[in-house]
Amino acid sequence: PYTTLFRSPLSVDIGSGSGLNHIIYVLNNSFHSNSSSVVRVVDRGNPLGTLVMRNNHFIFNGQFLNIPAGTVLDFKNTNNIFHTEAESTQFGATKANLFKFTSPTAPMVNAGLDLPAFFTTDRLGVPRPQGSKWDIGAYEYGGSGGSV
Repeated sequence: PYTTLFRSPLSVDIGSGSGLNHIIYVLNNSFHSNSSSVVRVVDRGNPLGTLVMRNNHFIFNGQFLNIPAGTVLDFKNTNNIFHTEAESTQFGATKANLFKFTSPTAPMVNAGLDLPAFFTTDRLGVPRPQGSKWDIGAYEYGGSGGSV
């Protein structure tokens, strides 16, 4: 999944039976959870080859990952930002606006890796980047895309 907003109690379940040659990308998403694991790898007997997680914004008060030992052979977890729900409100990211940050000083702004080989817009269709670099999470700051 990419440029998606996931809200509790929903989680992303990835089956480990996908196979050694498979690569699963989880890129530029915003995740919100109050209790359950946000990203969970379900053991289906065969380990997953590679799981790549980049540029995701995790807003959680519980566990954000549940990856049992041996279910993923190569786990690349880089350039993600983690906040509690209370911390996220400092940057204008609230339940009311589906956690779209509204502050130009939010740590997600211009902090992402550029990933144009995968997509070039945010959740609302705003072109990436709007600043010097891509933003972390499902939303690009400063864009005037569709409604949240």
